[in-house]
Amino acid sequence: YGYLTNIIKDVQHELNIHLPVNHATIRQRLNRKSITTRLQCGPSSSMMKLEPLLLEFVHQCHRIRQPFTKKEFLALANSLIKNTDTEKVLDFKAQSFHSISNQLGDGYWRGFHEFESMYDGIYDIMVEAKVAKRLSTPIICVVC
Repeated sequence: YGYLTNIIKDVQHELNIHLPVNHATIRQRLNRKSITTRLQCGPSSSMMKLEPLLLEFVHQCHRIRQPFTKKEFLALANSLIKNTDTEKVLDFKAQSFHSISNQLGDGYWRGFHEFESMYDGIYDIMVEAKVAKRLSTPIICVVC
């Protein structure tokens, strides 16, 4: 571990990073000759295109001290997908899984809220590690 530990410490010092680095992770990536992670992802969310817009709505409302309630958030999200391909996906899921509703509900609210919390936490860590900086006006990228 001595040589690898020294390399990690040197790089952390050089980049001013104060986060722990797992030696086993470095070794695994070296063994497979790949520095990127291998993610086993399922299908993309049909809401992926709209989530940056929803996130921006939520953040703007928080800034003016008018946060969304769960009911208001779900009403907004469902109105954004009305008469779109995403609504067709929800119709299909409702029929295929014998669901009561073809609208976004509690599960989507919980997942979105967890994502928002995770995003804020990761963003803070990236700023602290000096690999990102906070902008006065956020830039929201919508993937089309």
